[in-house]
Amino acid sequence: MIVDLFLFQICIGGHDFIDITELKWSNIKNGRISFKRNKNRKLNNGGPLINNKLFPFALKVIEKYGTIGDVRVFSFIPRPNYESDNSEYKVYQFGYN
Repeated sequence: MIVDLFLFQICIGGHDFIDITELKWSNIKNGRISFKRNKNRKLNNGGPLINNKLFPFALKVIEKYGTIGDVRVFSFIPRPNYESDNSEYKVYQFGYN
């Protein structure tokens, strides 16, 4: 799974782990993925909109690991809590890296 998620990141343009953590089903439409990068969240309008094609490998990863019925695509990855130490997210991220 870790290798698949890493390769998924590369397939969608090499975006950060936090970007796939926050990825929502509503960001996926017509074989494309569009979202605003987490690192730009404090910029006006959240920064530029990323709009990339989803290649077959990326679609397979979403089909295999995506959590249907949840708002986020990969809801098994703990969300960061910017008001605390993010311990659960950091532990997951540490194991991922």
